[in-house]
Amino acid sequence: MNIRHKTKLQTYKEAGAKLVDLLGETLLPQVWKIKDAFSILYSSAKNNAFQDFLEGIAIDFLMNDLTEDDIEQLSTQISNNGNNQFLTNILDSVFFSKCKLCRCILGIIAGKFLTTNKVDYEDLTLTVALKDLFDDDLNEFKLLYNRKPAKTNVDNSTIFVGSYTDTQRIIVEKLQNSGILGRDLAPNRLMGSGILPLRYSLTVVSNRLYSYIEIFNSDHQ
Repeated sequence: MNIRHKTKLQTYKEAGAKLVDLLGETLLPQVWKIKDAFSILYSSAKNNAFQDFLEGIAIDFLMNDLTEDDIEQLSTQISNNGNNQFLTNILDSVFFSKCKLCRCILGIIAGKFLTTNKVDYEDLTLTVALKDLFDDDLNEFKLLYNRKPAKTNVDNSTIFVGSYTDTQRIIVEKLQNSGILGRDLAPNRLMGSGILPLRYSLTVVSNRLYSYIEIFNSDHQ
C-alpha cells in the first residue's frame, strides 16, 4: 500500500473514531459517560479492539472513496438515528471478540451500514458469529472454503473431508452452528471406505466472509 493510501486510511480512521464516539453517545449514553474509566479498567486490550474496529470502518470508507462532506452527513445521520439495535450489537461483538481480523471485519460491516443505512442477512449473521471466532477458526475456514467437492459428490454442492483431526471437526461444527457453513442434508451418506467424513456446504454467508477476509490480503492493509 503506498504512502498516499496510508495517509488517506489514517484520515478515515480518525473520522471513524469521531463517528463511533458519536455512535456511543447516541446509543449508549449512560455507559459512554464513563468510557474513559472503562478503558482504564480493561487496560489496552479494549483500546486495541476499538482501534481494530476503526480500521475496518476506515477501509470501508476508503473503498467507497467518501469525502469530508459524506462523513459529515454520516455524523448527522447517527445523531438522528436514535437507538439502533444492529449498531449496538456490532459494538457488543467488537468488545467481546478475541480476534483482530474479526474486529476489522465488524468495522467494515458497520461502515457499510453507516453509508447505506441497510443491512442484509449475510452481515446480520456474521455480526453475531464473528464475536465467537478465533484466528484458528478463520484460518481453518479459509482452507475449508478453498476445498473442491469430491468426485463422489453426486449433487456437486457438499464438500467432504475424509481425514481430519478432532480440532478440525470442532471448528467445522462451530462454523455450521454459527451459520457460516451449511450442513449436508444427507447425514447417513458414507465415503467409499466406510469412514464417515466431515460434510459441509458453502453458503452466501461463507462467500461474504471470504470476500471480507480477502480485503485484508489486498493493498488496503
